Amino acid sequence: MKAEDELRAGLARLDQQLTPRQHQVALAVERGLTNEEIGDELGISPRTVKAHTDVIRRKLGVRRRRQIPPALREREGRS
Repeated sequence: MKAEDELRAGLARLDQQLTPRQHQVALAVERGLTNEEIGDELGISPRTVKAHTDVIRRKLGVRRRRQIPPALREREGRS
């Protein structure tokens, strides 16, 4: 049973990691860019940026877009 619990915990942590693209979007949000500006910079649509920010918020455990920057800094050990 212990091995199964460790596996579940490991998978849960992995599920909470940001993908490289999600990290790019989160950093752009931190810089204060709009979805349109982020989309232009990364070559994706504003709607795709919105989808990424929804997943980022879930993974960081925050409810609002404006909470992404401090949550990201905390996760990365930056102040």
